[in-house]
Amino acid sequence: MSDSIASWAVDTSKSKKDSGQIFYGEGGQFVAFFWRTCSRDGDCFLYLPDPKVWRTHYTWAEGLKDEVESRVIKFFADWKGPFASVEVEMSGIATFKKHSTATAVAMSELAYIAHLNHATSGNFDLQDIRRAIAARGFWEESSKWGPLCEAKMRIDPIQHAGQTWFRAGVMCGHEFFCNCPTVQRAVQFLGIYQHLIFDMYNVLGSPTCAEKQENNTQ
Repeated sequence: MSDSIASWAVDTSKSKKDSGQIFYGEGGQFVAFFWRTCSRDGDCFLYLPDPKVWRTHYTWAEGLKDEVESRVIKFFADWKGPFASVEVEMSGIATFKKHSTATAVAMSELAYIAHLNHATSGNFDLQDIRRAIAARGFWEESSKWGPLCEAKMRIDPIQHAGQTWFRAGVMCGHEFFCNCPTVQRAVQFLGIYQHLIFDMYNVLGSPTCAEKQENNTQ
């Protein structure tokens, strides 16, 4: 799906069911935005590039930052909506709420993990993963949601107590790994790890930086 008005367009071809990238394009240049669904109510998060990314990777559009973000937010609301409200936080996250009585942002640790598990369901094709492991001996994929943020995901078969298990890992500044008895279980934790890393980046910044600064600048 794309929306073209005058000389700009938004492309959603890199999006899956519950998450992905959308690209704002103009004059042969582009700006990447990552999005995901994060609750049982269908609320969505759209991650806007932080000011440093605009200055270093999107210099062609730095003076158009507010206009580009406004266009992408409107496009997203029309594409995934209807939504009851849209809120843009200082951290650079646009939250699209399906209901005016949305769940409070502050939630218990157990509820947060449950939300992550729900949001990541259906994001991976189990048959494709099994075919890749059979053909190459492993499955690997990268999920890029900005010039500075690329999560590398991998599943390898391993031997565990005389049986074939599967080692799942996600690497993006952080590294999360676990050993699982089935591909399906490995994929479940891949999705949780991936979105946990995204959330930590937006709240705490990159672990490679000395400290978290305002508006995700580092």
